[in-house]
Amino acid sequence: MSKRISIGLLAWNEEESIGATLDSLFGQSLFLDPEWYIEVVCVPNACTDGTVAAIRRAYERAAVRHPRVAMEIHELVQPGKVNAWNHFVRLYSDPTAGILVLVDADILFHGVDTLRNMVRLLEENPDVVVATDRPVKHVELAERKTVMDRISLAVSRMTRLAPGQLTGQLYAARGDFLRRLVIPEGILVEDGFLKQMVVTDCFTRPADQTRIRCAPDAAHVFEAYTRIGDILPNQRRQAVGHVVVSGDRALLDELPAGARDASQIPLHEATRLLFNRGSSLYFAGHALRFQTERAQGTYVERVQSKLKLALADAVLTAHGGYDRSCVVRRERARVLAGDLPPDWPGILALHAEGVEFKLHPRHRGGNLAESQDALRRIWVDTWLWLERRRLGVAWDRLEDYATWRGDLLPGESPWRCVLLHVRDRLKYRECLPDWRRPPRTCLMRALAAFHGARGDLAAAALGVPADPQVLHDTYRRWWLRYN
Repeated sequence: MSKRISIGLLAWNEEESIGATLDSLFGQSLFLDPEWYIEVVCVPNACTDGTVAAIRRAYERAAVRHPRVAMEIHELVQPGKVNAWNHFVRLYSDPTAGILVLVDADILFHGVDTLRNMVRLLEENPDVVVATDRPVKHVELAERKTVMDRISLAVSRMTRLAPGQLTGQLYAARGDFLRRLVIPEGILVEDGFLKQMVVTDCFTRPADQTRIRCAPDAAHVFEAYTRIGDILPNQRRQAVGHVVVSGDRALLDELPAGARDASQIPLHEATRLLFNRGSSLYFAGHALRFQTERAQGTYVERVQSKLKLALADAVLTAHGGYDRSCVVRRERARVLAGDLPPDWPGILALHAEGVEFKLHPRHRGGNLAESQDALRRIWVDTWLWLERRRLGVAWDRLEDYATWRGDLLPGESPWRCVLLHVRDRLKYRECLPDWRRPPRTCLMRALAAFHGARGDLAAAALGVPADPQVLHDTYRRWWLRYN
C-alpha cells in the first residue's frame, strides 16, 4: 500500500462549519508524520453561500503549519453528496493514493490521533477494507442532559450494537477498492450502499462484517438530532437506506416491454441527453472565455469527456440501440448504419475517448480551448440532425432553430404549461417568456442561440438583457431547475 493519503471533504452550504472542520482536521497528528504524503481536496457542490471562501481561509491558515500538504478545491455545479463522492473518488483524488478518507464538512475530530489510528488499522490489517471511528453526539459531552438528549443517546447505543457499522461522516478506506465503485444517483443513504458493497465485496461473496472495523481511540463529534420530530424520521431513513432487496431475475421478465427494450426509449430522451451535455459545454466555454476558477481545474476536461460519450449515445438512442454498458454501446456504435449525423467517424472516435475516460477517469490535459471549439461544432451538427429526426423539420443553422415558432416539445398540455409558469412566478419570483409553451423550450432556444454565437437571440428566449454574464447566470439558474 502506497504511503499516500487523499482526504476528501464534501460540502453543500457549510459556510458556518467547514472552517472549524478543516482546522480540526489539520490539527491531526498524522499531518506531522514525514512518511506520509497527504492531500486535502474539498468538493463544494452547488453552494450558494460562502463555503468556498471559508475553505480558502482555512487553507491559508493550514499552509503555515503544513507547507508539504497539497490543498485543492473542486467546485461542482450539480448538487448532491453522491455526485460529489463519485467525482472525488474517481477523478479528484490522487490516483496513486493507497488510502482515501471521506470527511463530512460539519464534524470535529475528537482527539489528535483519530486519523492516525484509523490509518494504522488499515496498515496492520490487510483484510480490513474500511476503518471507521466512534461517532460522538455533541449532547454526549454535555454535563447536564435533557430527556430528549438521553433519548437521542439511547438510539445511538442501539445502532452501535450491530456489527460492521459505517457512518458516512468519517471513514478511511483502501483506495483501490473505492475506485471500483460508482454510487448510483438517487441512493437514499450512500453509506448504507457502501457498507453492503464492502462486506460482500461488491456482492461476489457472503457478507463479512469484519471487512469494516472501528479503530481504537478514534472518534469525532457531530451535532445530533435532539427533537423527536427529527430523530424518528432520521432513523426511518437509515433503516430504509440499509435494506438489501433481492429476488429472482425472472421477475424482470414481467416488466413492460418498454422498460426492457431500448428501442422503446422515446426520441425526446436523446434530445434531453444532448440538451444537458450541450448546456454543460456552454458553461465550460464561458469558464474558458472569462478564465473563471472552473477553467483552472478539471471541470472543462470532464465536461468535454462527457460530451464525447453523449454524442454517439444520443444517436444510438435514436436508432433504438442504447445499452446501460458504455462498452456495449461502443461496439454497437461501430456497426451502426443508416441515417447518421455528419462526421460519424469523428463522433465514433470521440465516443471511444469518452468510454476510456468513463472507465479510467484521469487528467490528460491538452489544449482545451481548441477541443472546446471542435466539440461545439460537432454538437451543433448532431443536435440539428437529432431535432430534424425528432420533429421532421430541417434547419440549416442554429439561428433558424432558435427563432422557429413551432412547438419544440409537442404534446404538452397548454394548461400544464401555464401552471408551470405560475408555479415559477410564485416559487422563484420570476418566470420565462411564452406562457403557452413548456419552460424548457425557452432554454432549448437559448442554448441553440448560445452555440450559434447569437446572444441577442438567447436574450430574447430568456427575457433578459444581452449581457454575457446576465445571460450565463440566468440560463444556469433555470437549467438547474429544469435539467
